[in-house]
Amino acid sequence: MSRFAALLFDFDGVLIDSEYEGNRHLAEWLTANGHPHSPQEAMHHYMGLAGKDFIATIEGRIGHTLPESFYEARRAEDVRAMAEGVAAIGGAVAFVKSLPADFPKAIVSSSPTVWIDQHLRHIGLRDLFGEHIYSGREHVTRGKPAPTSISMRPSGWASGSRIARSWRTPRRRDWCGGERRACHRHVHGHALRHRP
Repeated sequence: MSRFAALLFDFDGVLIDSEYEGNRHLAEWLTANGHPHSPQEAMHHYMGLAGKDFIATIEGRIGHTLPESFYEARRAEDVRAMAEGVAAIGGAVAFVKSLPADFPKAIVSSSPTVWIDQHLRHIGLRDLFGEHIYSGREHVTRGKPAPTSISMRPSGWASGSRIARSWRTPRRRDWCGGERRACHRHVHGHALRHRP
């Protein structure tokens, strides 16, 4: 691990199994409202999309505008998930806890920080990330599907490293940003190498 300056973790589908759960709920709603989908089909068509792109893609496939009941159901599901938690991805918690306490690590996700914070608490990892939680909805000017960069050097992190664009999307699972020499996929997260 010493050859890396830091590890950057995507969140949904990397530390918690929320991508499957969210698409399962979406598929159930669509099916109940006359548009049969399996969770796998929902994941294939809609994963990696957010905001207006997510809604537009669903509406394009079903052929009409989504009713208010869709948004109500999604809000209710988010409230339930925040209250009850979502299962961690197998091995994820143990891996994060196995890292040295002083090893630099961060969450870099398109989810809002309140979602990340609450679910890190559910799986017992909140204290291990400290202030290093970065959201594509809050810390960049443009999020998915083509996010702008975060470029910063948190205090105490290796001076030869930087945080580049590091949102993993299902359509481009090796997404690591523009600086390929400095950024490498590692254990379902992103690792920043020390610059030579």
